[in-house]
Amino acid sequence: MLKTIKNFIYSLLSEDGAISSKRFVGIITTLFLCVALIYTLIKKGEPASILVECITVISVGALGISATQTIFKKKETEKID
Repeated sequence: MLKTIKNFIYSLLSEDGAISSKRFVGIITTLFLCVALIYTLIKKGEPASILVECITVISVGALGISATQTIFKKKETEKID
């Protein structure tokens, strides 16, 4: 069970057997966004908009770049064959 969870987390963070920094940053910033939202909702009643916007842009950017590179990499290898 623990090994399955470890393999799942590793597969989320890795690309072609190596840890992808873009995926790592995207997942970590998404987690921070969730924590920041929960914290500000509990303490202040509403989230700080600038904090939410900044972390959201970083999350979307990091995950979007990683996904885009994966899509275009596959299309390039298909054209070569």
